[in-house]
Amino acid sequence: MIIRYKVLRIPLIILFCFCACITHAQVKTIGLKDALKMAENNYPEIRAKKLYSKSYEKSVTATKLEYLPSVKLHAQMDYATANSLAGAYFPSGVVIPISGAINATGNPNPVYGNIGMAYLEWTPITFGQHAAKVQLANAELQTANADYENEKFQQLVKVTAAYIDFLTIYKLRISQERYLTRALAIKNVVRATVLNGLKPGVDSSFANAEVSKAKLSLMDFQKSENDAQNQLANLIGSNSNDFIPDTLSLSQNIPAILNTPIDEKNNPELKFFEARENISVSNEKYIHRSYMPKISVLGGAWERGSGLSPDKSAENDYSFAGNSAFTRYNYAIGLAFTFTISDFPRINALAASEHFKTEAYKEEYDGIKQELQNQLTLADKNINLAILQSKEVPVQLLAANAGYTQKLVMYNNGLTDIADLAQALYNLNRAETDAAISTNNIWKALLYKANATGDLSIFLNL
Repeated sequence: MIIRYKVLRIPLIILFCFCACITHAQVKTIGLKDALKMAENNYPEIRAKKLYSKSYEKSVTATKLEYLPSVKLHAQMDYATANSLAGAYFPSGVVIPISGAINATGNPNPVYGNIGMAYLEWTPITFGQHAAKVQLANAELQTANADYENEKFQQLVKVTAAYIDFLTIYKLRISQERYLTRALAIKNVVRATVLNGLKPGVDSSFANAEVSKAKLSLMDFQKSENDAQNQLANLIGSNSNDFIPDTLSLSQNIPAILNTPIDEKNNPELKFFEARENISVSNEKYIHRSYMPKISVLGGAWERGSGLSPDKSAENDYSFAGNSAFTRYNYAIGLAFTFTISDFPRINALAASEHFKTEAYKEEYDGIKQELQNQLTLADKNINLAILQSKEVPVQLLAANAGYTQKLVMYNNGLTDIADLAQALYNLNRAETDAAISTNNIWKALLYKANATGDLSIFLNL
């Protein structure tokens, strides 16, 4: 049976490796640059912000077109009574004008009447009202664009952070697989020596415990990897999470971005807060200008038809043919000056309210700027510390690997016990874990700084 098992084991191992290779080939490898591109194109919130920007572009165009004259064409045919009466009244709601001569008695007989009209109204002089409204529309557009750029930037920061975590956990999971492989190898060695009576049986139990611990640890990392993979898939707007990170994405030398200042003109978050302040300033200006008078050019031309006789003693024509023809033609042109004096208290209160909003936006801008400056200082400290830590990791890893090799040789030759070997195995696993985490700390610190400076180019160019 032992010989048969050994004969079958080699083909089984080959078959297992072949299946593993096929499975791995089906999994897509995604680099950081690809993930950032997918997030920019697919994430719903980013696409929504972009559509808002396009909406405000059309709003600016519509506001500019308000300067054009308003021309209305109107025609109607009516059938109504013409029972007019002298007297004045204030219009309330819809009041239908009554035509016809004023009669001493009521006349309930309806007649036809028609009218065709062209009416023009143009307000070329607004004392800056229209210009202020266009400026406000442009400020709204700039705010929408800044909101889009900030949303995109913040999302790319989240994607980069998630990708770094995913890559780190992926490497840690591989490290745990090596840990399990070593634990299984030790278990096989211990089992052989125990069966041959060279080692006590307790060594076998100890080795089995190490294998179980390695398996449980591997399962924890597999779960963490699944969670990180799913988190990244959500952030890049992907319906599938069947991918693995590109281990070469963050393997190059760390770029030198120390002492990089905050660029207020290019920082997306600061630009968004500045745009909010600008829109409030523009709105305040528009409110002030809305109190100014307006000078309008008016023009109209119309024609009327009616079956009513201009002579009270003559009979009216109640036929449709006699009423449908136009018999009177008129035109009018005018210049209108409109100034609502009583609006001053209300306009002044609205402008004061908007002014307080402007001041509030300034305070928020200064607060965000100070927060980013503190974040920049902290990022520089963390980068320096992470670089120092990374320089110690190879020393630790080399020593741990040499220690494990030494203890394994010593155990095989009966010069040490299983506890020392297990400790050496743990130290090696810990050193490999620290190596993966050390790289993660450097890139996380760089990302923290990139977020403060508003510049993700070091990650977009990887």
